[in-house]
Amino acid sequence: MRYPILLLFILSLAQVTAQEAFRLPAVNVLHDSAVVCGRLTLFPIKRVTAAEAAPDSTGSSRFLLLREGLKTGSVAIKERGPFMLDNIGQVLVENNSNKPLLIRSGDILLGGRQDRVFARDTLLEPGTQVHTVPVFCIEEGRWSKREKPFAYGGQVATGLQQLIDSTQNQTLIWNAIRQLLQERNQRGSTSYAALTHKGKTADTLRACLAELQQQLIGKDSNYCGILAVANGKVLGADLLLSESLFYQTLPLLLEKYLAEAWLGSTAGKEDYRNATAYAAEMLSPASQQRFLAKRGKRLYFKGQLIQITGF
Repeated sequence: MRYPILLLFILSLAQVTAQEAFRLPAVNVLHDSAVVCGRLTLFPIKRVTAAEAAPDSTGSSRFLLLREGLKTGSVAIKERGPFMLDNIGQVLVENNSNKPLLIRSGDILLGGRQDRVFARDTLLEPGTQVHTVPVFCIEEGRWSKREKPFAYGGQVATGLQQLIDSTQNQTLIWNAIRQLLQERNQRGSTSYAALTHKGKTADTLRACLAELQQQLIGKDSNYCGILAVANGKVLGADLLLSESLFYQTLPLLLEKYLAEAWLGSTAGKEDYRNATAYAAEMLSPASQQRFLAKRGKRLYFKGQLIQITGF
């Protein structure tokens, strides 16, 4: 009996160590190292020392992201069938790579019979198995007779992502997109993609994404997260298990925060005291669990915590 007890002790110790890697004082928000583009301000989060980082016991320090998988053809995504009511809420995904496929809630699929967004964070092991993965429609007015190839379309804004994470109601998603389209004078379209993939807004978002990515990578190689502020409010924060995983997922994080900065309310003035209070509540050992239960989420792989997200 001693061996099972010892094993449970080791496993619980590893979980505590991993959890502590996402809390103060193991990490520090660098309020004096902000990077800015237009309406969006990002505060980097850094591990205090390399020794503070939790060991990666998942067996893989790198995942295949959906963007890369679709671009290289190592991930195949298809419709379940031709009937809208039966098949709108799911797609078929096959991971033919040699890496675990990481799909994020908010990942956009353009094409198919209509544009979709993935409904939850999903990790798929490599292999020939075809997985049925839940999605929401983000293009209310189209259901094509012919299925177009799916292409990656970036990340939805944080406000819509939070709605996706908290609801199973397609109508609420459509209502939110209708309101955004109306506010941005996009009455000729029913697709969320019209908000971020066309015109001056798309050009601005692409330029800011490149600029912020360059600023963050050029400043320090030990960042493991960011806290985003825009338009008078904190948009959220993301903290990854390792620096390499952070830089791999950085484009996705920037896409969702940039989209929210441009599509969200423009009222108010930025107050960085809000960012300080938000970071303290999210990262403090005394309040983190309660904070994430109400305003965030955790992502696990093979039983190990690899990311926390605050809304």
